[in-house]
Amino acid sequence: MRFVFGLLLSTLFLMTSFPAFAQKPETPNPEVMNKLAFLVGNWQGEGSIMMGPGQKRTFTGTETVSMKLDGTILVIEGFHKSPATADGPERVIHNALAVVSFDRASGKYKFQSYLSDGRATGAEASVPEKDTFVWSMTDARGGTSRFTIKLDEKGDWVEIGEYSMDGKAWRGFFEMRMKKVK
Repeated sequence: MRFVFGLLLSTLFLMTSFPAFAQKPETPNPEVMNKLAFLVGNWQGEGSIMMGPGQKRTFTGTETVSMKLDGTILVIEGFHKSPATADGPERVIHNALAVVSFDRASGKYKFQSYLSDGRATGAEASVPEKDTFVWSMTDARGGTSRFTIKLDEKGDWVEIGEYSMDGKAWRGFFEMRMKKVK
């Protein structure tokens, strides 16, 4: 009896397990990620950020962007420095890595960023039109920071950062212009 019960249990296990093994893994959706291909390359340029009222800081830097894992993720590495001043030497002000992917279940892009100081954040992302990428995140006060990258008529990377407490009135705090070098 024990043998028959064991055989029955084994058969039941095998019958329910094989369909799972037979399923094909989801295939990547390159068309969706290819909308971000305009960012791929090595970029150099400069920009500015408002650190508070009347505290505009300039910087120079690079953005290195590549597709990975058969085109299923986009990796963005940003490295920016403030210029040397009478008060001190050049210093790193932004050292970050971001990973962009597409979640088929939600039908949305995922944007996950990591900073050299250990902070990380997830953001909403979209490609609202050709050669445009937007991501935004909400802070603890309920305000939203939104970053928009567009290629201009010369093919330069132009990025703006804006902040809003209500999602209607936006105030710019960040600008960057990068030229593709490779």
